[in-house]
Amino acid sequence: LALGDLFLPFLVDLPLSHRISAALLIACLAVARSPSSAIAIIEELHAKGPFTTTVLTVTVLMDVVVVLLFALTQLVVNALTAAGEAEGGEGGGGAAAGAMLLLAFLKQTLLSVVAGALLGFAYPLVVYARLPDGWCRTPAPVAPLALLVGALVAFAQRAAFLLTGFALFFGEEYDEVTRGAARLNPLVVCMVTGFIASNFSSVRKARLFHASVTDLSGPVYLLFFTFTGITMDLGVLWRNRSACILLFGARSLSIIAGSRLGGQLGGQPAEYYNRYWMSFLTQAGVTLGLAQSVAPHFVWGPDFAACIVALVVCNQIVGPPLFKHVIKLVNESNIG
Repeated sequence: LALGDLFLPFLVDLPLSHRISAALLIACLAVARSPSSAIAIIEELHAKGPFTTTVLTVTVLMDVVVVLLFALTQLVVNALTAAGEAEGGEGGGGAAAGAMLLLAFLKQTLLSVVAGALLGFAYPLVVYARLPDGWCRTPAPVAPLALLVGALVAFAQRAAFLLTGFALFFGEEYDEVTRGAARLNPLVVCMVTGFIASNFSSVRKARLFHASVTDLSGPVYLLFFTFTGITMDLGVLWRNRSACILLFGARSLSIIAGSRLGGQLGGQPAEYYNRYWMSFLTQAGVTLGLAQSVAPHFVWGPDFAACIVALVVCNQIVGPPLFKHVIKLVNESNIG
């Protein structure tokens, strides 16, 4: 907000409520990390040790925190922009409005956790369902038909994930249009579903669930990053280059200061807390997905999304090489 007029051109002509909303969303997404990138680098280097364990734990936990924080931020932003439009753009509210907002967040989160838990217990059963033993040992003339039936069953099991995800996001959109607020947060539902299915099922069912999700991840990532590329308007990116510089610099400095202070308070060795920041810069898919989900709802959405995409690109260029470097510096790389 303080430097918006200088570095964030799309904020200049916005009412105060929208400027605060954009600042809150930017701050929320700046917290996000990239567990997938961290795990890939750790696997590549066969890294193992206290530094690596701490970094991976913090990265995964922050992914959980950012989803919940984003859900709360969305509610706050919706309330701010609605109040701003009702009162000439200067916002409004009070203690009662704050209490209602907190209650709405707790209610939405609780319902989302319950829905996610139910799906988490149901999905492994769906994936584990199979045709009777011996179904494939059929006479030669009908063997191709048996194989086709098996393939269709496997496809239907995996399609259930996609259809459920579509239903969750469609339901969110429908609730926002008809009720003004969503009853469930799809991100929280999906996160809890994966957690329950992976940790509270038998080992075999959990592995089958993981394999099924992995089978779908390739096409989903392909479509997601293709869509991200489509939305990368070079004119918008260039117009917001100063915003990228500000956000990248502010986020990096905050991570350096925060990781150093946290390491000191946690009693970590100096060689660790002086270097933790190098492992926390990377951002990727979660940040992009959250930014793209916000963009269609605001006039400033495309510029906001462009800033976040540019920020993620910068962090993805700088982050992974620094993470590899710091793992080698603390002697936890087991290759070479």
